[in-house]
Amino acid sequence: MRSIAVRLALALCGAVAATVLSTPSAQAQSAQLVVAFPFTGNATDELLDTSYLAARSALVARGVTVPERSTVRAALPVAPPTDTAGIVAFGRSMGGTHVLTGRVTPLTGQYNLELRLYDVSNSRTATVTENVGLQEESEVIAQMVARLFAPGAMQPSPEEQARIEAERRRQEEERRAAEEARRREEQAAREREQQAREAEARRRAEAERLRQLNNRFAAGGLVSVSVNGQVGARVTAPTGTRPAGAPMPTALAAGFRAEGSYAVAPQWGIEVGGTIGVLTSPSVAVLLAPVARLNVPARGRLPLRASIGLAAGLFAATSGNQIATLWAALDGRAEYDIVPAFTLVAGAVVDLAPGALVNISGTLGVRLHFGEPSPTTP
Repeated sequence: MRSIAVRLALALCGAVAATVLSTPSAQAQSAQLVVAFPFTGNATDELLDTSYLAARSALVARGVTVPERSTVRAALPVAPPTDTAGIVAFGRSMGGTHVLTGRVTPLTGQYNLELRLYDVSNSRTATVTENVGLQEESEVIAQMVARLFAPGAMQPSPEEQARIEAERRRQEEERRAAEEARRREEQAAREREQQAREAEARRRAEAERLRQLNNRFAAGGLVSVSVNGQVGARVTAPTGTRPAGAPMPTALAAGFRAEGSYAVAPQWGIEVGGTIGVLTSPSVAVLLAPVARLNVPARGRLPLRASIGLAAGLFAATSGNQIATLWAALDGRAEYDIVPAFTLVAGAVVDLAPGALVNISGTLGVRLHFGEPSPTTP
């Protein structure tokens, strides 16, 4: 009866063990193959063997497959790999899912043990370090092995961490370079915008200055009247008939002229109007014509400008050759505003009357402004 009870107990234990091993957790662990490197360090061979065997036993207790140390030693090259890539490559060559390495540093009555687990699939590593007492190594090492397989224990390898850090630094440098380039471009854009604003401000100021200078001739009013005296010389010989016994005309050319005008485009300095004049020498004649005038400001802040006037109309002599003919006059003069409504005028004028005379004269006079000033005049 007793043997039957023992056999039933063993069968029950076997069934329970089979059930446990058939759970997903057990199956996952049994699918793991950890290639355990012989431990290294400046410890004795006995201490290296003891710590290695304790770690291997802890792995086996977890249901992990661990190749024999002799098999691993036989497969290792003369110079075993020490870098992550080489260690992972060796573990892969042996069909392992993980690789375990250990380093032992002896201390008084204990030793320091560093265990490092490499994941062959992604080269990540988990590391634990403990001081192990000589009388408690099995328990402590089992706990260390459990921590190696704990969720989140696997971290990038030192090489991968260095690569990640280098990549992070490169990205950071690129980000800083891009930020600096963007900042410089924004600064350059702001400077270009500022320069454009300053250039536009200068252009507007210059345009306003010219506009003001051009408008000065109309600052006292859009309507103006000028009276000028003329003294000069006749430059052609007299033609036409003269009364019997009349003396030859002199070469002196003298007279006066009055001009009235309206500023039709004060911003451009353009006026139109009419002029009437009287020549007293070399013959007495009446001049009558419409006139157009362009006022051009001088550079600078002085209330000074130049003007060019053109008249074309009738010349009628009442003495001398006594003819009526066409008449044209071209004058250029400088104008200085004493006040906006009162201007001094000086210049030169050429009078041309075909068949009668050609005179070149200096002119001097005043100009008065009336009415409303230019609406664009500040």
